[in-house]
Amino acid sequence: MIDSNLIALFTVATFVLMITPGTDMVYVMSNALSSGKKAGVVSILGVASGAYIHVILATLGVAAIVSASPTLYKILVLAGALYMGWIGWGIFTHHAMISSLDKRPARTLKKIYMQGVMTNLLNPKAIIFTLSFFPQFISHEMGRVSEQMLLLGVILVIIMVLVELPLVFFASAIGECLSKSERLSKRVHQFSGATLIALALYITTTRLVMH
Repeated sequence: MIDSNLIALFTVATFVLMITPGTDMVYVMSNALSSGKKAGVVSILGVASGAYIHVILATLGVAAIVSASPTLYKILVLAGALYMGWIGWGIFTHHAMISSLDKRPARTLKKIYMQGVMTNLLNPKAIIFTLSFFPQFISHEMGRVSEQMLLLGVILVIIMVLVELPLVFFASAIGECLSKSERLSKRVHQFSGATLIALALYITTTRLVMH
């Protein structure tokens, strides 16, 4: 149903993105620090739910594009690879640190969950990213595009949870380390950025140029 090589590439790219500090990571760590581990876990479930909703919406769009025109699909893959490379370059050159984790007032777990969903769901960058990122790892020849997209979405959510869960249990130590160590922050961003650029080049040459 899906190319195992593409799954491997997707897993690497997703993991690299997840370990790079961003809005979701800050949200999860902030709640873990201010409201406890349970709130942190609920935060993860919230942002993961928002991410999968993006996947469902993107699936509808990509499936329509693949059905309409294989050429248009290749253009989408190329655009996605270029966009991932651009994201990688931005991460590589701008190593913003987690300088402050805001203390949030006490809230119910339901409210924390819903805010997590909306934090991810209403992020315009997340919308563009999902639509451009996923098609690069879809095999047009194997068919069932919708099923491939939804499976990749499950993998993304699993990786997101596995990466962010330790943040909840070690939020204090990790937050202090990332906020104070400029060198570590820089190295994490350089590694993530370089990896994404390399993957973008690989996808461009293997999936488009050589076909």
